[in-house]
Amino acid sequence: MAGQRQPIDLLKAKGKKHLTKAEIEERERTEIKAPADKVTAPAYLTPEQKKKFKKIVKDLRAVNLVSNLDVDALARLVIAQEKYIAVTQELEKQPPHPELKSLLLKLSNLRRETAALADGTYRELCLTNRQYAFSRTWNQETVVVAVNNDEGAVRMEIPCPAGGAKAGEILTGREIPLEGGKLIWEVPAHGSAVFRIKQG
Repeated sequence: MAGQRQPIDLLKAKGKKHLTKAEIEERERTEIKAPADKVTAPAYLTPEQKKKFKKIVKDLRAVNLVSNLDVDALARLVIAQEKYIAVTQELEKQPPHPELKSLLLKLSNLRRETAALADGTYRELCLTNRQYAFSRTWNQETVVVAVNNDEGAVRMEIPCPAGGAKAGEILTGREIPLEGGKLIWEVPAHGSAVFRIKQG
């Protein structure tokens, strides 16, 4: 399916060579072009925004790709760019979840270093509207992952899929005994836990 027809000035700016000189002249003669005699920065832009507006217009005029119809759209673009930069800089100074980067890095390393997480056999252990747990087993290694999507902490009782006496929670470094063949753990609100089952 043919794509949208591009203006001849845009094709020329891209250096397209598939049109003959006669075809280019015909396109230039027949293409409808909106007037570009009032492409000026709107009064609602700040002095700095007007400078950016004029720079963009200058570049577009060089390839005949701007008209009076583009004024408001270009002004909104300049405003949006300025706000995007300001918000991005503020988030970098004060990230809403400063611990998220280190957690993602820890989880990435954990998956790379743990064969069961990467290649183990999957088994669902618990599923509710807001909680979920599964295990992955590879050779003699079993890892259990628990997730709590609730707004409050939840005490989860997860059936252990492998024989063992203890479980080590990898993210906190804590170790707990299995109780009646279950992992019992309070998972924080919107939190998770990763356990490695220990034999003996």
